[in-house]
Amino acid sequence: PAPTLRVGNPSDAGMRGDIGSELDALCTAWTEEDGTPMVVLAARDGVVFFHRAYGEYRGRPTEVDDRFEVASITKSFCGMLLGQFIDQGLIHEDDPIGDILPDFPTTGDKVITVRQAMNHTTGLDGHGSWGGIYNAWLGNAIANGLELTDPGRALTYNGMGLDLTAKAMEAITGRSIVQLMHEQLFMPLGFDPAATVEDMGYGIRCSALDLARFGQLMVNRGSYGDLVFLSPGSFQRLLPRPYAETTPDLPPGASLWGSTEYGLGISWMRDAHPGAGSSDVAADALTLSKNTIGHGSATSCILRADLDNRVVVAATRIAEGKDYNLHLRRMMLAIAEGMDAVD
Repeated sequence: PAPTLRVGNPSDAGMRGDIGSELDALCTAWTEEDGTPMVVLAARDGVVFFHRAYGEYRGRPTEVDDRFEVASITKSFCGMLLGQFIDQGLIHEDDPIGDILPDFPTTGDKVITVRQAMNHTTGLDGHGSWGGIYNAWLGNAIANGLELTDPGRALTYNGMGLDLTAKAMEAITGRSIVQLMHEQLFMPLGFDPAATVEDMGYGIRCSALDLARFGQLMVNRGSYGDLVFLSPGSFQRLLPRPYAETTPDLPPGASLWGSTEYGLGISWMRDAHPGAGSSDVAADALTLSKNTIGHGSATSCILRADLDNRVVVAATRIAEGKDYNLHLRRMMLAIAEGMDAVD
């Protein structure tokens, strides 16, 4: 069985014994400085060695089970759900959406592939437009505007491509994307029954523990306990790849947030070392490993799944707040330095 999250001591997780007190001090200082409520969970090898709440949320002390909007981290959930379809041979990421949704072309310069829908290269824009996943005719609405798109030749960060992919998954199964998300991910991973999803580009609301369970699924490369959600090979197909390889017709050097690589709703999350570029720290030094994945979030929630060190960091917040990147890097560095050994 693959590791599942369980509460344990830092030593059980291969972490230094004082890591809990160090993280608590950092998170307390962070919350006191910017006033933003936050729940933070950290685990290694499935062992949760830190899980605490900070600040006030909705007029009361924040609780570890509070559910927050994780914003664009939702895109990684959509990618993992799509990975199940890829794993079963129901969808190939480089096939035209038109193979599934008949309103879309399968030949010509207006063809949208599944990969393009997932990696922001359809030419679509916006999040939740035209009613998002709750519009039964969303595919038709997008298809009627294809003359305004430039698939494979434009890079525009958006959520509409993911909603379009959701419509393809709905067409294959005859089930709504909300039902699919609950039945194929939330329920088997043991999410709080009150976790919700409103859109594939931004709409999941869940607890830090729920988010960490999803992160553990990523660290396990598609398995959780006795459950195999998708094979390691199919999981690999979801990971970020250079745009120059996957979408060669983009302008040279096309990037999102400075990165020229993106996956199927999944990003590299390479947090810079706080001392990078100083006399004793390399300019490109990171905190966790270079093979750390997850996604950014407009609400500044945090998901880091370090595939090399088998570390999951999940934090739920409502806003960026003051000196966000500085505090984030300090927290990540503490976790990295708290590992007894990297094996």
